[in-house]
Amino acid sequence: FKQVNDNFGHNAGDEVLARLARILYSNTRSTDYLGRWGGDELILLLIDTDMPGATNLAEKLRQLVEKTIFPHCRRLSLSLGVSEYQRGDSPQDFIARSDAALYRAKRAGRNRVVSQKISSHISVMNY
Repeated sequence: FKQVNDNFGHNAGDEVLARLARILYSNTRSTDYLGRWGGDELILLLIDTDMPGATNLAEKLRQLVEKTIFPHCRRLSLSLGVSEYQRGDSPQDFIARSDAALYRAKRAGRNRVVSQKISSHISVMNY
């Protein structure tokens, strides 16, 4: 978004972010929670979803975004980290595993899904 904001202004960046949010929101369930986590990161909490289901959804979202023509920047890619809540986890533990998977996806070349081995109610996305 920095490139979009720098080249086209913050209104353009907001337009791209809104389009991305609509894509993600329209491809999740009403029981899922989507929110902005940081500058260019989103977090998606998937209720009653196992690791394979969350990983499959993450890949579906990645492909949808990859195929979408966005205003101003044309194309976006997603790097996604997927982890599952484990009994006894604090919210910080749970999110830290997703974040670690996200950074592994970025280091591996971006525009990919990486799952923590240990299943999934939460995904952190970087677009």
